[in-house]
Formats: sequence, structure tokens, C-alpha cells
Amino acid sequence: EAAPKNITVEFLAPVSLTHFTITSGNDTPNRDPLNFQILGSNDGESFEPMYTRESEESLWGDVRLQVNKFTLDEAVPAYKFIRYECTYTSGDLHQLTEIEYFGDFDSTDNDSDGMPNWWEELYGFNPEDPADAALDCNGNGLTNLEEYQANLDPCDDEVPVVVSAQTDNTFGTVTVDFSKAMDLATAEDPANYSFDPALGVTAATLNGKTVTLTTDAQTPGGTKYTLTVTGVKDISQFEVPAGSNTASFFTYYLTRDGVLTYK
Repeated sequence: EAAPKNITVEFLAPVSLTHFTITSGNDTPNRDPLNFQILGSNDGESFEPMYTRESEESLWGDVRLQVNKFTLDEAVPAYKFIRYECTYTSGDLHQLTEIEYFGDFDSTDNDSDGMPNWWEELYGFNPEDPADAALDCNGNGLTNLEEYQANLDPCDDEVPVVVSAQTDNTFGTVTVDFSKAMDLATAEDPANYSFDPALGVTAATLNGKTVTLTTDAQTPGGTKYTLTVTGVKDISQFEVPAGSNTASFFTYYLTRDGVLTYK
């Protein structure tokens, strides 16, 4: 019998759990949980059970990496902490691949301003004052309510900067790294990128903080290019400012023979 094992997740706000999934591990079935519980707490110390399973049989038998879904029979209170706890396996070890929790954040909104209490408290607003929904905490032109609806940090006033730019040995791609997650519309506009010496940009693809540019053929042999970014904004609609909007790189040397020494 394995010693009790548990893992606890703390959410930003209390969550009303509706269902969860557990995925078997990739090893032997005698490590599968037989007796386990899903518990909830709002102080991280006193936990109440929401789901309990006691059995002598594995959920998955000999099938590995299989997902099982469990739906709660009735509504449970909203909890900020959710814990998985296993108290018995048929061997002396325990294994799982993944646990996923599904439910709804507590939607209590005392002042009926469209922003739930937990979110207002998280960012220092007053859940009893509806006037703060129309305010703009970070001065980016979006109200606090609009920031909540867009799942943004309403008080984030950090401006984005260009961190680096680098090419590869295809001589047709440049990867640009920014300090923050960027806005899709402005980051994927090829017209917002220019090079010295001149280099055409035919496409821009965003992935979080990184933009991949497709360019005309770059000149090989250690040619220095300087990229300038103009009009690109982050997800909070702050534009990359002048002075932090450039980065330089050198193109690849291609050689078949020889030795290169770095000092």
C-alpha cells in the first residue's frame, strides 16, 4: 500500500467544480490510484470531499494513457483550493499522467458592474462601487470593464520592447522576440517592419511574444541588418516606443571547409 499522495491547486478565485478528468500513467497498473478523493478548501487548510472513489480495481485496467471523465452528481460549493488525494494503490508506488478540473469561477458581483468580486479584489478595486468599471487603471484607453471582458490585466502599464531579432540559414526568415504578448492585428502587419539595408517583408506570423517574418532573400556572409518596428502594440494596446523598437543581426556565413575559433 502506497503512502498517501496529494497535489493541491490554488485558483485565482473560488471555482465551482462540475467535472474532472484523470489520465492513467504509462507504467504498470499496480501504480494506479484505487482509493482517492477530490477535495475543496477556501483557506488551504480545511478540506471537504467533493468526490470519493474506493475500489480494488484500477480505473483503466491494462490500458495506459487513457482519459477518464468524472461528473459530480450534484452542485458543490465554490472552492479556491482543489486537492487530489490518493490513499491506496495495489503496489508501493503511485502514478498519474494528468488531472484536469472543469467548472465556473464564482460570479458574485455585489455592485452589479459586470466585474465579479474576486476580480475586483485581485486588482485592488472596490466590489461595492460600480463607478470603477468605467475607470481606466493603466491609461491605455480601455475601461476596467473592457479589460475584464478581454481577460487582461487592467493595471498593467509596462510598455513592450523589442528584445532581439535573429535570422537562420534559409536567408528568408527573421524571428523577432518582444518582451510581452503582442496584439495580433498590429504584429501581423508586414508594413510595421522595416530593415536597413532595405529588405522586403512579405508576411508576419505571431505566436505569443514572438513574430516570425518572411523576407526577401537576405545577403549571406555576415551582412548586418537592423530591424525597426513601428506601430506594433501589445495585448494591452501599448505601442512599442521609439528607442526600444530596433534590433540588429548578422546573416550566416556558409562554408564547407575550415575551422572557426571563438575567443
